[in-house]
Amino acid sequence: MNRRANQPDQNTWEKMTKLDRRKLLTSGAAAAVLASAGMGVAAQPRRGGLLRAALSGATRNDSWDMRQPAGLFMMAAAHGAVYETLTEIAADGSLRGELLETWHAQDGAQSWLLTLQKDVVFHSGKEFEAADLVGSLALHADPASPAHHIVDQIVRIDVKSRHQVLVHLAVANAGFPYQLADYHLLMYPTDRSGTVVMNGVGSGLYRVDSFVPGQHLRAARVNKHRRDGQAGWFDEVSLLALNDTTRQSRALQDRRIDTGDLAQGRFKDGFSTRHVAGQSAQGVQLNTARVPFEGYDIANHPRLRVPAVVGNLWPMDNARLAERWWMA
Repeated sequence: MNRRANQPDQNTWEKMTKLDRRKLLTSGAAAAVLASAGMGVAAQPRRGGLLRAALSGATRNDSWDMRQPAGLFMMAAAHGAVYETLTEIAADGSLRGELLETWHAQDGAQSWLLTLQKDVVFHSGKEFEAADLVGSLALHADPASPAHHIVDQIVRIDVKSRHQVLVHLAVANAGFPYQLADYHLLMYPTDRSGTVVMNGVGSGLYRVDSFVPGQHLRAARVNKHRRDGQAGWFDEVSLLALNDTTRQSRALQDRRIDTGDLAQGRFKDGFSTRHVAGQSAQGVQLNTARVPFEGYDIANHPRLRVPAVVGNLWPMDNARLAERWWMA
């Protein structure tokens, strides 16, 4: 993939780098954030309920190590629930910070000053800091990693403080903040020895209750998460691995699940189905389980609410259905 084709102009990128998500939310512009999440002010979600989703792409070799191949199931479990990335591509395609508070280009976008959110803790209670960022990115120096092409452009990372780093690139790249939203680039905690720990303990909206590779994930909403009122509306999330269209469709019709990425057919009793066109974002890895730019259908139980606009870079609202959807 040509990383430089169709990039926004430099002025557009400079404006994006000045976005401070916390200031935006506290300045009376919350409506704009809701719009970027795909929901209008009048259709604000509410907390509560259990999301039951059947998703394809799971295997018995699934793990929290995102250097390994990952289908939609692990994307939704890791990137979309348990862990977080540095930046996030919103439902409307704009870029916003997730674990980053701000990002600013220097030296013509050959260096990037990244400032971390200071109120982030992992589910273990450990604070997220610069050492975790450095260690997590270093994992993908492995040429076998699907995100190697992103990390390989980094020449060095200077740690300025516990919550700020300066990333130096081999060549200027105005799209670097977008690339940091790649679902492989999860931020993991490091232990006292500096070893990166990939055992299902993230900083995301949901904490793992049980996980069986290739079968299921059960996770509970984290109490008093910094993103309260912005995302993570379900009390619990249950992801079931179903790689078969017929089985997903039957489970949906029998009301054993609320949504599925492969469910097809005519459903009764208020079920809704809509088609979502595919899209691309320069420099961001597409879901390799599907043909690039391919659209997909969302079929939902009538009690499940899906925003009017959903992210379609990857299936199921950029695999963030657990964060962005809610129960009526």
